[in-house]
Amino acid sequence: NISDCHYYEDIIISPKNPYFTMKDDCIYTSTMSYLLFAKSKETITIPEGVNIIETGAFAPESGRNDEIKNINLPSSIDLISDNVFTNLYALENINVTSGGYYQSENGLLYSNDFALLHHCPQGKTGTVEVNKNVVTIYENAFYYNTKAEKVIVPEGVKSIRRGNFVTHGGEGVMELKLPSSLTEIYPKMLRYSDKFKVNAPSGSEAQKHAEYMSKK
Repeated sequence: NISDCHYYEDIIISPKNPYFTMKDDCIYTSTMSYLLFAKSKETITIPEGVNIIETGAFAPESGRNDEIKNINLPSSIDLISDNVFTNLYALENINVTSGGYYQSENGLLYSNDFALLHHCPQGKTGTVEVNKNVVTIYENAFYYNTKAEKVIVPEGVKSIRRGNFVTHGGEGVMELKLPSSLTEIYPKMLRYSDKFKVNAPSGSEAQKHAEYMSKK
């Protein structure tokens, strides 16, 4: 609910409150194991010991945030709720301290073994190259990326889940390189096919899907 309040000036939590605590403009549960809400600023750093980030911590699901550019996460994070990073239109980098469940590279968020791409920040520009060990691109990982010009998905990726590459929301056309290893594709991927230029191996599932969507 707090993330939908766009015009407040300050939030104060009584030190006597047994359920919630506030530190560096962020609201946590009293044990600081859950991050519930972070006040918008260019860089947000979450301290060690925090385990869970709840949906709506950075932006309302139905709105947008144009202030946050960098989010630094601790190694103690072991659960990030769905859609935590969607609608952060200025976000350029998600950085994680190594040693935990998540890993980061070039500002993208992965599982610690790089098998799962969890999220690509919506404010990423230029060419985005997915790590070569990725097998699955999680749902909404490339949700409404408005600034990237090219995305390279490497051989070895087998699944692109829902909410990815439906439309990029920006100006012009995004170039998308897809591998022959891709076998599971969200049915509505490339729904707005005029927003993408697809490069895929001849006869591959990616090529077939791109051709099918371009004719719809």
